[in-house]
Amino acid sequence: MALTDFSSVYVDIHEAGFNNILRHFQLQRPSLFNYGTADMLENPRLFCVPISAHPAVAQYSNPVATGIPYVPIPGYFGPHGLSACMQVVIAGLDFHPENVITPLPQELQPLAPQETSLTATLSIGLGCPGGSILEQFVPAPGNEPDLGKLFDDIPSPTQPFPSQKMICFRLEVYAKVRIVRNPPVMEMRLLNLEIVDISPNAMEKAIECYAITLVKLALIPQVRIMMEDLVFELNDFISLAPAPISADIPFNPSVANDRIAIFYNLL
Repeated sequence: MALTDFSSVYVDIHEAGFNNILRHFQLQRPSLFNYGTADMLENPRLFCVPISAHPAVAQYSNPVATGIPYVPIPGYFGPHGLSACMQVVIAGLDFHPENVITPLPQELQPLAPQETSLTATLSIGLGCPGGSILEQFVPAPGNEPDLGKLFDDIPSPTQPFPSQKMICFRLEVYAKVRIVRNPPVMEMRLLNLEIVDISPNAMEKAIECYAITLVKLALIPQVRIMMEDLVFELNDFISLAPAPISADIPFNPSVANDRIAIFYNLL
């Protein structure tokens, strides 16, 4: 059976192509993968992992990282905060069947038909001021914070505490998603997420709960694709639109055989 027996046009991309595009994108747009406080943006050598960037990034004066606020200290009302950074060091995907990201954490197995697994290695760092450095910032007697108001009106720090070093650690994050049509958009559905080897187990579950909520409510909505954006017109006389779901085309897009495929019909 030809791939176009039930549609006019068939387009697919292999997972290896997606991962190659992702690696090139990481070099071309490093600011989408590296985040740090203002002091780190001024001196990228402070990042936990050296930032790799295509020469064109410097040629066009594009940023290598995106700014994030200094980490505030509840109950301290001075202008200082902790330096911090977060970097996506490695990222990749694996269309069904499982053969690139393997083995998946037990919590995500098996990778069922029409499912995709994602992985990312995150490097996270926090600038740690030594005890002797902190002594100069301790409130004077009589200026102690009210314990009942530690989280009230926390100011936004404008400068970093002097730090002796960055404390860096890595997190291995895995997720399983499904791509669905939800008119008027095409979007990802997060099926499960696992962060590897955090102890104790309850803390791991709490962090995963926050991460799942963040991904579902903030990140995935940013990568929705309007169905109308998938309609193409050629020279004003040929129009192509995704084929409707039917018994002959049960999934569109379809994730199978290490590929994502979209079936199009002529309008």
